[in-house]
Amino acid sequence: MTGPKTFGEWARVFEERDKSVYAVSPGEEVRWHPMYGFFSYWYDAANRELVIPKMCGDGKYWRGMIYRMCRAAGPELCRGVLCSTKRNPIAYMRVIGGTLRRVEYSFDFETRKSETLWFIFITWDDTKEKGGSGIGDQNDDDHSSGDGAEER
Repeated sequence: MTGPKTFGEWARVFEERDKSVYAVSPGEEVRWHPMYGFFSYWYDAANRELVIPKMCGDGKYWRGMIYRMCRAAGPELCRGVLCSTKRNPIAYMRVIGGTLRRVEYSFDFETRKSETLWFIFITWDDTKEKGGSGIGDQNDDDHSSGDGAEER
């Protein structure tokens, strides 16, 4: 992950790590930065949460931006952040806080491989970052590009 990458290069890194094809769902938006990677998100108004289905790159950099997005919406509109991971969530929860909301299992009959997807919900009460994002005055000069398609 050294050096700047185009969005397409970051998408390929995601595909290699995730063992899937990068695709954006309807309503999903993408924020990216050549040095830090990308994350995708949508706002779930019914549950008042910011949903983060995909992230690739420097999670610490993006975590600060995600928290600032929620703070800007305020607790009346955004109760917290829902993240998903295919990796064991214990290490993430140790660093960022949150609670395990649910676990989904899938099985590919062609490859005969199973996959687990964990969902972590982080609220303002259970985040480990009480005083701020940990990023402070860092510039939010990302290269947001809707679904990122024009960059691929």
